[in-house]
Amino acid sequence: MGKRKKGEQRTGTCVYCGAEGPVTKEHVFARRLFEVKDDEMLTVPACQPCNTKKELGDRDLDLYVTMHIGGSQHPDAMAHAERLLEKTNNRTKRWLRRSLEGATEIDLVTWDGIVLDGGIEFPFDTSRIIWSLEQTIRGLHFHETKIILPPTCSVFVEEIPWSNAPEFAHTRSQQVPFRPQGKGHAVAWWQSFELEDMPVETQSWLICFNNWVLFHGVTGELANRVRDRRQQAITSRAESRAFEELIFRGQRRKVRVPQRPDGRYLLPPRD
Repeated sequence: MGKRKKGEQRTGTCVYCGAEGPVTKEHVFARRLFEVKDDEMLTVPACQPCNTKKELGDRDLDLYVTMHIGGSQHPDAMAHAERLLEKTNNRTKRWLRRSLEGATEIDLVTWDGIVLDGGIEFPFDTSRIIWSLEQTIRGLHFHETKIILPPTCSVFVEEIPWSNAPEFAHTRSQQVPFRPQGKGHAVAWWQSFELEDMPVETQSWLICFNNWVLFHGVTGELANRVRDRRQQAITSRAESRAFEELIFRGQRRKVRVPQRPDGRYLLPPRD
């Protein structure tokens, strides 16, 4: 973005879609995610349509991370949840009430099947979250390299299941130097990983919110390959889940609880 006079419309290239024209400063990590904000939050130039669409995904992410069993254990989570309930619009409050009324009870178990606690789960459409995080990776790439990923460069993001998140992050940290960057009381941290024998545009990313809500992303030519493989895996898991529900009908679903590096189970404290 070039210099502009006071009151003049800022122009440039949108980091998200590559469009030339009017742009605004868009927060790579939405300010609404943070109770404690750093003095310098990450911003990139973005067109208004991308800014507006990403804001919807950021709003969903805010709800998702706060209600997530792993994300709810962050020190800021309770204050964040109270703020959400106070400021969330009536439409979202009605959705939340219907979701909680239709929630299903689950058992939280060890990897040996021993029940540690109980919980509830309900469906959450994460499609807007995933789109928003794909743009987040484009924003982080620009922040680190000052180069805009071309719109033709594919980006694929998936959530790492809570049961596997600590192990997944630990495995990556053993493979390459682990030097994550963070913002806002570690509400968000991220790291990029260069891949050997791959073009510069092809990278792997970890993005984590509230310590335990982990997403993995890939860019470039690898993104399309991973997307195709994951789609096949999703179909297979859906078939397995349907079979399990048929066999164990009437029984509570069991969710394995991950362990911290010190061996403690990753469960929210009881009041």
